[in-house]
Amino acid sequence: MILKPTTTDTKLEGEVTKVRQAMVNQAIARIKQIYLPEDLRRRVLYDLNAQIANTTTR
Repeated sequence: MILKPTTTDTKLEGEVTKVRQAMVNQAIARIKQIYLPEDLRRRVLYDLNAQIANTTTR
């Protein structure tokens, strides 16, 4: 387990948000390094940014 079991829910949610943000930032950086057609690149970036937002799939 990454976090101690005694971690509060608020602190746990904050840590999860930080990890999610870091993962999305790394994915965005990688997408910028590889060739993709521009329309596909926009869709992928949109979906990645949606991972950070408070959506129903989250």
